[in-house]
Amino acid sequence: MKKKSLPIVKNELSQGVQLLENGKLREAQEWLRLFIDSNPKHSEALSLLSKILLLDKKDSEAEKVLLEAESIDPELPSIYRNQARLLLKKSNPKEALEKIKLAVKKSPKNPENLLILANCLVANKRDNEAIIIIDDIIESKSDYAEAFASRALIRFRSNDKNGAISDAKSSLSLKPHLAQIWSLLGSIYYQNNNFTDAISALKSALKFEPDNILFINQLGELLKLDNKVGDAIAVFQKAVDLNPKNVSSWTNLGLVFQKDKNLKEAKKAYQSALNIEPQSALILSNLGKISSESKEFEIALKYFKKALEIEPSLAETNYNLGNIFQILGKLPDAIKSYSRAIALKPDYPEAHNNLGNTHKELDQFADSEINYKKALVLKPDYAEAHNNLGNLLQELGRLEEAELSYKKSIILKPEYAQAHNNLGTIYKELGRSIEAEKSYKKAIALNSDFSEAHYNLGLLFFKLKKYNLAAEQFEIAKIRDSKLKVLKCSYVMDEKNTFYNNFNNLVKEGENNSLIGSLGLRSKIKYGVKKSNPFCNDPLSYVTKIDLNKLYNFEDIFSKTAQDILSDSSISFKDQGLLTNGVQTSGNFFSLNKVSNTEIESIIRDEIEKYRIKFKTSKEGIIKSWPTSYRIEGWLVSMQSGGRLDPHIHETGWITGSVYISVPSKSKFNSGDLVLCLNDEKNIMEMNEDQYSIVEVAKGDLCLFPSSLHHHTIPFEENVNRIVLAFDVIPNI
Repeated sequence: MKKKSLPIVKNELSQGVQLLENGKLREAQEWLRLFIDSNPKHSEALSLLSKILLLDKKDSEAEKVLLEAESIDPELPSIYRNQARLLLKKSNPKEALEKIKLAVKKSPKNPENLLILANCLVANKRDNEAIIIIDDIIESKSDYAEAFASRALIRFRSNDKNGAISDAKSSLSLKPHLAQIWSLLGSIYYQNNNFTDAISALKSALKFEPDNILFINQLGELLKLDNKVGDAIAVFQKAVDLNPKNVSSWTNLGLVFQKDKNLKEAKKAYQSALNIEPQSALILSNLGKISSESKEFEIALKYFKKALEIEPSLAETNYNLGNIFQILGKLPDAIKSYSRAIALKPDYPEAHNNLGNTHKELDQFADSEINYKKALVLKPDYAEAHNNLGNLLQELGRLEEAELSYKKSIILKPEYAQAHNNLGTIYKELGRSIEAEKSYKKAIALNSDFSEAHYNLGLLFFKLKKYNLAAEQFEIAKIRDSKLKVLKCSYVMDEKNTFYNNFNNLVKEGENNSLIGSLGLRSKIKYGVKKSNPFCNDPLSYVTKIDLNKLYNFEDIFSKTAQDILSDSSISFKDQGLLTNGVQTSGNFFSLNKVSNTEIESIIRDEIEKYRIKFKTSKEGIIKSWPTSYRIEGWLVSMQSGGRLDPHIHETGWITGSVYISVPSKSKFNSGDLVLCLNDEKNIMEMNEDQYSIVEVAKGDLCLFPSSLHHHTIPFEENVNRIVLAFDVIPNI
């Protein structure tokens, strides 16, 4: 094959040098190879070729050529210089510094030698010495683009962003093809939150190195951060097409698909990354996030656990695992995961907030409050944590404090519909109905599909006896028990036909609960129309009373536990509008540590099962449709002299029970006794005898009855507190 002829030039290597100066690395290599074919012992040409190969990221080939040059003339300054470059690339800065010193010794005024010396000093963390050398180089050679580039890097490292930008621009004005400096300029603009110029700089870098995966990924990341998701997807797709084995490109593609809510494609991208690096904890964690967003919680659990087996110190993965445990109802496990996340990253407000949520679900209110407040110390503008703290304070009956928390949340995030809704509930409980209505309507204005806000507004209207407006809001809410609330409204409004139409429809739909059972019985009394009651047609026949004193050590198990709880200053009490001269504990009695360490719940569950067995042949819905699984929620009620509890039913319960811890002696007939009735009248004298029953109670008694029965307490005047453990059997839907 005939060789190409070389151009005749004055300086024998100037053609190759010129191609290099113009950034034409491939053409420079071709030209030099032709030259070397004709001049195989030309050490300077071989050294120049090695430099160009290093710039073109062909390090192995560059090293071979450099060894060949060294074998011809080992003391050539450019060889020492390029050996230093190669050692820097191999992350061996100390040896690189020694090599470049040899070059400088031979050619102490050569600008290129001095610049490589400065770069080696930088690699050895001697920036102050390096900057002095570069300043001198630029003073003597003001058109030295690489010197400006090196100084830009040093200034960037020292956080002199303006100086770095100035030097980078000077470098690029001399040599626009320096792609690495375009990339540096993009990084500086990004740190200044200037996404437009950062993106432009990266695009300029890619004009000169279109297949540089690092630049492509940087551009895609900038586009993602600038919310140009479609453009970012196209860029990352190009990256994986160019190099299907690049894990970062697949991971970035997954992240941007995830941001675009395209979970299917995101999962494919992460899986491709995992196929390349199957032991990557970060990729496994990303797959866990995708599975969580897709509501595949058990799959997410496996990914997060696998990620933490590989890398236990990932705080965010521990946090995400805690979220999954919380969703799955594994609350003790959630607490452990959030606590690990906080141990790894103490300044983690989101973990403190969610740990607060979990403690609250377990009725561990003191721990919950501590964590919400810690989250807010770390992140004072955390609107969600202010809202969650408000929820806790509301449950604890600290309504004024809750109001302040919700208001802080709204100030920080005015469009926060949930906080407006919650503030409305506080206003309702404080009797500030006008403000409550405004807050609920504001929540609805922000989110017209906010069922809870519509529902709460309906409850407010119901309380204000605006029954038509209440029914309208319940219809809009379309949540599970809204139809029941509409039914209740039509009953209260005395709209007989509407009531029975709704009642019949609900029965046909299979609705069966204590509220529909109660309304069925009350409507029979009110309208004289007998309707089949799916819950219980004769609830007074399903009332039982047993003496726990005869079966258990009542004093040690029940009485001492109740007294300990009522005397514990850390226990919170809630406002109970139906209760006069008394207090009621907040949260679930059975979640308290002092209760979980006793037999109380197991005893009550045993007695509930005995109740079911006693009536097992019954054809009433309360027995035939007995819930396959249920939970027990309870509270203590302590009444003082003159105390009473007004008539009410527990609409979410199936069976309601009460254990009598302390019962005052009766100075009057039936004082302090329990009244059970089909209707909600306070005065039993207005009822027929078959519509109510008075249960005489004594210390140690357990009374169980259908939750559809209204019940209240006959007032008493004795000076001994009447203490009752009340509870509901609540079906797990």
